[in-house]
Amino acid sequence: MKAFRNIGLSVKALFLNKSRTYLSIAGMAVGIAAVMITMAIGEGAKRKALEPIKAMGANVIVVNAGKYTETFGRKRQIDNVTTLKLSDSESLSICNHVSSISAFQEKQLPIKFGNLATSSLVQGVMPEYPAMRNYTLRAGDFFTKNQNNSSERVAVLGSIAADNIFKNEDPVNKTIYINKIPFKVIGVLNLKGTVNEMGNIDNVVMIPVKTILRRVLNIDYVGKVYLQIDEMANMDKTEKFVIEQLRANHKLNELEKKNDFTIVNQLNTIRATEETSRMFNILILGVAGISLIIGGVGILAVMILSVRERIKEIGLRISVGARKKNIVFQFLFESFMLGSAGGVGGILVGFTAAWILNEFSDWTTYISAYVVVVSILFSMITGLIFGVIPAQRAAKLDPIESLRAE
Repeated sequence: MKAFRNIGLSVKALFLNKSRTYLSIAGMAVGIAAVMITMAIGEGAKRKALEPIKAMGANVIVVNAGKYTETFGRKRQIDNVTTLKLSDSESLSICNHVSSISAFQEKQLPIKFGNLATSSLVQGVMPEYPAMRNYTLRAGDFFTKNQNNSSERVAVLGSIAADNIFKNEDPVNKTIYINKIPFKVIGVLNLKGTVNEMGNIDNVVMIPVKTILRRVLNIDYVGKVYLQIDEMANMDKTEKFVIEQLRANHKLNELEKKNDFTIVNQLNTIRATEETSRMFNILILGVAGISLIIGGVGILAVMILSVRERIKEIGLRISVGARKKNIVFQFLFESFMLGSAGGVGGILVGFTAAWILNEFSDWTTYISAYVVVVSILFSMITGLIFGVIPAQRAAKLDPIESLRAE
């Protein structure tokens, strides 16, 4: 009962000077809101960066022929290497952790349908490729292993490629000409709406990899090999296996040459993105600390003024039997309430600002439950910490001197 009476006294005391209380709460709310908004932007940026990776398969290792460099966010081959073969993809499939594999070759080629002449990125892939890269079919079917092995002239169109070539017509069972070679359209992929280093992945035409090598480009090498790994935990060990196997296949161990291939481990990309986000969050926590200190100083100032204004009240309570711990509890609870109210206000402002940014700007924001819980805990703890000095000062007042105070 005494505890509830102290709480009632604390609430009443805070509302004796409403403007001062509101200003103190506002100071804490601004700090919490600033932290939440910044962390929401950082988390949104991380999720947006990971979106295309996860959309195209997170547990995927890509083997590129030759060395690659990244320019303005796009990977480019810097040397012409023809040593990556279909046989390499077959040898890599023996790894226990490789659940599916696809050799890959692509080239921008002219496409013709009726009177329409255009060009599109034509990709030679294996039947396993769409499942590895999270493609789904809008219409028709994807080609089979038999169609790939027999180098059949069949094609599956990306959503945008189908709309560009056929407009409002149904593409399935129509014939298009790729590099003047007739191909039967057997399927259309659903829109993914993702852009990566290859460009818009919906504006593509997929054909069997053996068809593009033998009938279209007349070459015996591929540009990439995609490997889907059974679990993310096995990606690093699989990468080591791939390096050892390809070096043996290309006889690089005997000649002690450098790798004639480049491996892109999606797990490393995810790690790099998350590490960048982690460093950003550490920076934000530093800013949060400063913001909370500023808010805490506001609470400290309000509580010290409150102690000075209530000297008579404190002296009277001590003289009639109130213990020091009761006085300490009362003032600590008042500072706790100020911090908590500031935290709740900051969370509401943060949510509102994050929503506005997400809806009416190009920034993607995301507020996790973790951020909300941490924000409210920090505001409560800040209120308690900055209420310690005023609470101790109030408890140490001499009751006789307090009662004499004007």
